[in-house]
Amino acid sequence: MPNLRRSLGSVGALAAFAIGVPACNVVTGGTPDQLVPRTVPDLSVPGALHRVGEDLRWAYLDGTLIPWLAHTVVWCGWAIGIILILLDVVRLLRVGGIVAARHLAGRSPHSWITGLVASALLMFSASNAAATPAGTTIVATADHQPEPKAPRPDPYHVPDELRPDCPRHQVVLGDTYWSLAEHHLGDGRRYPEIDALNHDRIPNPHHLLPGMVVLLAPDATNLPQPIPGGAPQVVVEAGETASSIALREYGDPNAWHRLWDLNRNRPQPDGRAWRTPDLLLPGWRLQTAEPPPAPPPPAVPPPPQPVAPPSTPTTAVTPPPTTTAAPSTAAVAGPTPGTAVSLPTDAFVSIGLAALVTAAVFSLRLRHRRHRPTTAGSHDPTLAPVVRALRVEYDRATLPRADDGGLDYTDNTAVPYEVAGREHAVHVAEGLLPAGKIALGAREGQLAALDLAAAGGLGLNGPGATAAARALLVTLHAQQQAQIVIPAADVPLLFDTADLRDTPAVQIASDAPAALDMAAEFASTDRPVVLVMAAPEGRAQLQLEKVIGDHPHTIVAILLGPWPAGVTLTVAADGAARGAQWSGTRLFHLPATDAADLLTLFRHVHSTEQPDVDKPELAAVSESAWPPTAGDEIDRARPLHLQVLGRLHLRWTGAANQDLIEALAPRQREILTYLALHPAGCRREGLTAALWPDAPLDRPHNAFHATLSQLRGALRKTTAGAISEITVNTDGHYGLNPALISVDLWQLQDALRNVRVALTPDDLLAGLERVLDLYTGRLADGFAAGWIEPYREAIHRDALGAISQLISHVGQRDPAQAVLLLERARDLDPYNEAIYRDLMRLHARLGHRDAIRRTLVLLTTALAEIDARPAGGTIQLAQALAAQRGA
Repeated sequence: MPNLRRSLGSVGALAAFAIGVPACNVVTGGTPDQLVPRTVPDLSVPGALHRVGEDLRWAYLDGTLIPWLAHTVVWCGWAIGIILILLDVVRLLRVGGIVAARHLAGRSPHSWITGLVASALLMFSASNAAATPAGTTIVATADHQPEPKAPRPDPYHVPDELRPDCPRHQVVLGDTYWSLAEHHLGDGRRYPEIDALNHDRIPNPHHLLPGMVVLLAPDATNLPQPIPGGAPQVVVEAGETASSIALREYGDPNAWHRLWDLNRNRPQPDGRAWRTPDLLLPGWRLQTAEPPPAPPPPAVPPPPQPVAPPSTPTTAVTPPPTTTAAPSTAAVAGPTPGTAVSLPTDAFVSIGLAALVTAAVFSLRLRHRRHRPTTAGSHDPTLAPVVRALRVEYDRATLPRADDGGLDYTDNTAVPYEVAGREHAVHVAEGLLPAGKIALGAREGQLAALDLAAAGGLGLNGPGATAAARALLVTLHAQQQAQIVIPAADVPLLFDTADLRDTPAVQIASDAPAALDMAAEFASTDRPVVLVMAAPEGRAQLQLEKVIGDHPHTIVAILLGPWPAGVTLTVAADGAARGAQWSGTRLFHLPATDAADLLTLFRHVHSTEQPDVDKPELAAVSESAWPPTAGDEIDRARPLHLQVLGRLHLRWTGAANQDLIEALAPRQREILTYLALHPAGCRREGLTAALWPDAPLDRPHNAFHATLSQLRGALRKTTAGAISEITVNTDGHYGLNPALISVDLWQLQDALRNVRVALTPDDLLAGLERVLDLYTGRLADGFAAGWIEPYREAIHRDALGAISQLISHVGQRDPAQAVLLLERARDLDPYNEAIYRDLMRLHARLGHRDAIRRTLVLLTTALAEIDARPAGGTIQLAQALAAQRGA
């Protein structure tokens, strides 16, 4: 009975399709005579195509085009269906409906039609199929022990002895041979290799089901691994995201990328894989950290005959450094840095390079503190996107975490934070970048390095070769370990339009032969040389091999293309390397724009240009866009006073002038400082971009709102409920409430504005003295976040410009008072050499010969803190002024 009902249903479905579809089409106005055009346009007539287009356009406008297309598509589909039904009827009548039904396993639309036809035919053949055949004499025609059939290959299991050199991949939902070849073999066009390896077990490559095991080519990379035994893991609950899990596990929602790096493309219990950071499903298992190290094996006695080590190892995998001795008290205690980092600019570099970039930024800041231009100057290389991104990643990898999970930028060292930061960054870089080898990439969380000299050079091939070569060159240049020589023809290939002519440690040769001669010349002075050029061929290759052979320890080569005399790696676009001993390694790589920006940064750092300190470098007062605020008599009526000039303080006048700043977490102090810099308020988007540059794009403001809520709670708890809300919000425009809080920076800007608009000498003098009283130190002194530096420099420049104007105003009539003002300026800017020179001149004018020598000693001591010495002109000035007095 069930078979009969199924057969009747199939007959009804076929009849409905064969008769009902054309009937509905005709009823709705889709008769064939109305659909077929009555005339065919003559395309040979000029303008015929234009007229056809105009006809179609008018048909669309008057509403007849869409119904015509719909009816035409229905008639075509009906005709195709009828043809398929007739073909299946003929075929099934030949082989029989029962046989066809047994072999019906497809899922295509044609297979569905075949199923309906087969079910209908079974109704007519059911009686014959169910009849009992006539009895016959049973005759044994087979052997008593027939040979067993060979087992059918299992698509869900591959024996270990079958192609042990081929990696195994468990199919997840969405996998195709093309996607597997593209991701693991570097090129989707290699999918026939996967089909050839698996055709006996999976004959239909379009029929991949989750759980099937696929053999991949031996050079496959980026293979997902199961969660290691003993590794901590979590089970995703409904509603959880990568950010929420990162907040729970690491204390920072922005650390979701750690989960992504550990679990990307890993198969999950439901047959899927994590391939989109924003998509997590309940029940998935995510690894949260590396498994704990296995206990060391018990000591065993050494063998009687030790084995000699290999002659020249070419590769090494260097683990990240553990705890090492700090270089000085300036080093900051923090977490152990990792190995590599991916940037929003599509770069993938080592944390060691990020440390060198950080050291370069601090070096430039120290130089600016010694020599301060009168204007903002040219483009600041420290503000390039890749530089700022590397600074953020370095801070994330090395700075300790505050109680709220954010980075703690507080600087408590006795020396300037630039000095402390530079020493720590250099120390981190020395620990991460191996000496005598070049860091190529990362493999399984460890650094992969190569001894170029022992390997005979490195050839890079494939779509990611130039980006990998850029990363190697920039790292070598940052380390200042070798002279880099590049033929002029190869510079555009690596750096596009970047100008490398004034880049230290980089020499541009006119052509390849000139590059070989230049490299040999540098090698004759025992200076290491790195040749970077396109892989030569024929005679040029022999010449390069000869040059390297003549200087095996001083000349190494990085070549774009295969290099038979050394190591050749094929690099995919994402940096995945293919080559002997390099499976699973991802090479560092840099886009051309990022490489040019980093070279510009290092060019400024290593420039030997000395500033001209003959003229005072105190800046003039610049125009200010700060709005006026109320005076001191109103400020005293406000319960809170925020001091951001010098060390941060938040005074509460309601409790014996209590300082509340210690009750606030570092991130909360950052928000207060940022809002103090914008007295008229700021957009939430700008604040979030400055303080949380790597916030998730789908939830960019979550961390800001959470921190603001914690700030309210901290104030409410500390003031026993007297104060909680000190910010105002108008449609996403946030600012400090001027009715509750006064800010010393706002008062300084008022004083600078009064200086600009002063009409009398007395008003000018009063305004300048007010600036001197208010500017007690650099903005948020001891706070080392990168976003604050442009504000800090601008305010410092304006304040010192006003103080310089005050010194000029007073010095004409009272040199002794001018000396006191210059000493105050020296305390505010202790590395500005021009201030010491002006002090020497005033001491000479007053006849204070010993004070000239003391001033030079003070300058020498101050500059020693930043690893600098007084300029020769300053020393000559001191000697000349002392000699004039002696004469």
